[in-house]
Amino acid sequence: MDKSVEIFDVESEAFSPVHSFEGWTVGVINFADRLKEENVAKVECHLQTDEFFIPVLGKSVLHIGRNREQRIELEIGKAYNVKKGVWHAVSMSEDAKIFVVENSGTGIDNSEIIFDR
Repeated sequence: MDKSVEIFDVESEAFSPVHSFEGWTVGVINFADRLKEENVAKVECHLQTDEFFIPVLGKSVLHIGRNREQRIELEIGKAYNVKKGVWHAVSMSEDAKIFVVENSGTGIDNSEIIFDR
């Protein structure tokens, strides 16, 4: 195969970073039982970066707010930017897939997480 194109497997369960380049990471969220709406146990807040969600399959929901005050059903063909400092969580159906773009290095060291279930 031509070395000018890389192909990545994006079938792993839950969130998985796929590729990082020049300060950005592209990842994918695939269904995991903990991502069913009734099972989502945490909300998170990234302190240094926005997080960009692009749904490509199935049904998924973006929960906004420390107490999940807002529920946004994600539409395929649209992209959603969660601004830095905004509490959020994602839930999804078993057939769903969401691509995520964020600053490389986004993680526990520069985010806050609350487990509420």
